[in-house]
Amino acid sequence: EDPLPRRELSLGEALGMNEDTNAEDENDDRETTMMLRNIPNKYSLDMLYMELCEHGFGDELDFLYLPVDFQHGVNRGYAFLNFKDPLVALKFQGHFQGVSL
Repeated sequence: EDPLPRRELSLGEALGMNEDTNAEDENDDRETTMMLRNIPNKYSLDMLYMELCEHGFGDELDFLYLPVDFQHGVNRGYAFLNFKDPLVALKFQGHFQGVSL
């Protein structure tokens, strides 16, 4: 006998969605993850975070990932950022569109 009971999940259940979603959750489907490209490869994660803080976005993040090419010791020129609030993500997008670091 299998010690753990098993049951099949629907795709919605597996993704954490339920059928009782209400109007209050409408903002939850807006984008909060952004990709920042063309980052100078001399930037470290700390340097990038400080740059984001200088523009007022440091405290708004809950995730920041700057991939590094360990063979060459530099970043790969892009980063992924996730914001706590979709409206802040939109503000970030408007602020950094076309800006060079």
